[in-house]
Amino acid sequence: MNIKFKLQSLILVLLVLLVCPCFVFAQNGKKVAGKSIPQEIKWEKWGLEFSVPSDMKESIKPPEDNTNSADEYVSGGAKRFERPLNSKLKITYLDLSVNVTSWKGEKVKTEFESGKVELSPEQMLQLDFIGDTSGVEKADSPQIEAKYLEIDGQKGIFSVRNLSLEAGKTIKPENTILVVWGTYRVFKGNVQQVIVGFEGKRKDLEVMKKVINSFKFH
Repeated sequence: MNIKFKLQSLILVLLVLLVCPCFVFAQNGKKVAGKSIPQEIKWEKWGLEFSVPSDMKESIKPPEDNTNSADEYVSGGAKRFERPLNSKLKITYLDLSVNVTSWKGEKVKTEFESGKVELSPEQMLQLDFIGDTSGVEKADSPQIEAKYLEIDGQKGIFSVRNLSLEAGKTIKPENTILVVWGTYRVFKGNVQQVIVGFEGKRKDLEVMKKVINSFKFH
């Protein structure tokens, strides 16, 4: 009888250990299996959706819809999220900005020395790629990387550069870097440019990449 009672008690203890943590995390609403749940951001106006870490807070929102029809510019919007520096907890500062610009029509009307031209989203992306990769090739440029990267079926340019010119092309965890992913597409009949930019320490590069890869386009 004693052996049977001890066995039943052991089973009961195991069940409590298995069930209670799940209950606590579910009630908390912020953690699952000890991990923070990212914030889901839906920006329906521009057909965007993405996730940011739970410790990043949205800062003051800049104004939108600054219409200027004279240069075919329709409107733009921006969101900014920040993670404050906490030296005691060894948490580094991290800044995220998401910027949207929209032009009238399915091509961007611009002007070169040769004259006025209309460029498709793909052509605009190609021009940006030429500029970004030229910095990678220059030995004295802090531009470290520039490549095409597709997110949710949307082709864009992913680039990494040291913010400090003195850092050159060094790759160190303590370097402050600028990580950018940008793209062009046609959204609701207009050309839309989306730029996702991070400023932070290189050791947070994987966090930055995770946010960038979370983007969904509608």
